[in-house]
Amino acid sequence: MPEKIAEDQIAERVIRCVVETQHLAPERALEIAIGFTTAFVAAVFVVRPFLRYVSRSGFAPFAWYRIVAGVLMLGAMWAQRL
Repeated sequence: MPEKIAEDQIAERVIRCVVETQHLAPERALEIAIGFTTAFVAAVFVVRPFLRYVSRSGFAPFAWYRIVAGVLMLGAMWAQRL
């Protein structure tokens, strides 16, 4: 049953994207181009050093960093609910 819910949610989002085409209107082409270019430039400068670091140090430090960051975020979300 949970798979059906996920499929319904995906279908709803796809339909919403198709119906709400004003987000991809030609008037917003400059915004989209700036975002695409910024993401590309950031990737060029970040991916190679990150891969070099992982090949030198292994993946464990990055994995521990992500675990600690995730626990801190969950703690912050939990603290807001109190």
